[in-house]
Parts: sequence; structure tokens; C-alpha cells
Amino acid sequence: MSKHEIVTLSCKLLGIFFIANSLVYCITSISTIINLIQEYQFNFFAYTYVGPFLIYLIFGLILWFYGSSVANIITKEMDTNAADKHTRVTADEAQSIGFSLIGLYILGGALPKLSSFFVALMLVPNTSFATISRGIEVVVQVVLGLFLLLGSQGLLGAIKALRYSGRPNKNGDSDPHE
Repeated sequence: MSKHEIVTLSCKLLGIFFIANSLVYCITSISTIINLIQEYQFNFFAYTYVGPFLIYLIFGLILWFYGSSVANIITKEMDTNAADKHTRVTADEAQSIGFSLIGLYILGGALPKLSSFFVALMLVPNTSFATISRGIEVVVQVVLGLFLLLGSQGLLGAIKALRYSGRPNKNGDSDPHE
């Protein structure tokens, strides 16, 4: 399998995971909205229960239908020439693909929380410390997900530098980058 095919397949599997999670959120959202209707407390706030379901569903569908396009973005730095597309995947490339997919996973899990946080900020006039700390947690998740997704090559270089720091290379120097 080529690098592109591996990443496309992984994106589609991740898409299925997010679609399955959206079904779980759908059941929770519907039961919560039905309870609010029965208690005559149905208002605009009830619609916020649908947000995580829709975000998980949209993210999963994007990964399923556009997995090949996402794979193009992830593998664009790895594919140096067209003749090299069907070569074996090296360990560094597999790590880079893994970091990118973990970044997608973290980002996909953080987006529904981010939307819920913004809705809570808009609807609740007195913001508590717990709400602010949840917001900080979600922002850190989004930043980490983007960092892993977009910076997997740089992250891999940093891990290599830490792994080989202080070890002498073939020339006897301790810096492997020279």
C-alpha cells in the first residue's frame, strides 16, 4: 500500500468512529430535548444539545467522503516524486502519519466541546471558574490537535533530535544535524 492509501484508509476509519460517536450524541440529544419538552422548559438553550451531535456527524462525514483530500494534505511533504508513491513506508513516515491522525482525533473530539463552551459563554451571564477552566482545556485540545495535525514533520524532527542528542554520529561529532 502507498502512503496515500494508508492515510486515506485511516481517515475513513476515523470518520466511521466520529459518525458512530455522533449517533451516541444523537440519542442523548433527543432524550434531553424530549425531557425538556415534557417539563415545559424548552427554550433556545435546548438547541445547544444538538451541537455536539452535528459537529461529530459533519466531521465524520468530511473524513469519510474527503479522506483522500485530507490524505493529500497530510502526505504532501512525504511524497517527493511521483515514482516514489508506491515504495514502502519508513518508520519516520509512519510516525508522521500517526501524529497527524492523532491530531485529527484530538481536534475532532475538541470541536463539539468548543461549540458548547461558546454557547455557554453566550447564554450564561455569570461565567464560573469551572466554565473558564473547561474553556482553557478545550483551547489547549484544539491547539494540540492542530499542532499534531499540521506540524507532524516538525514534531518528528524534534523527537529525532531528542533521541539522538548527545550521541556521537559517524564523524565523531555529537550534533547529528551537521
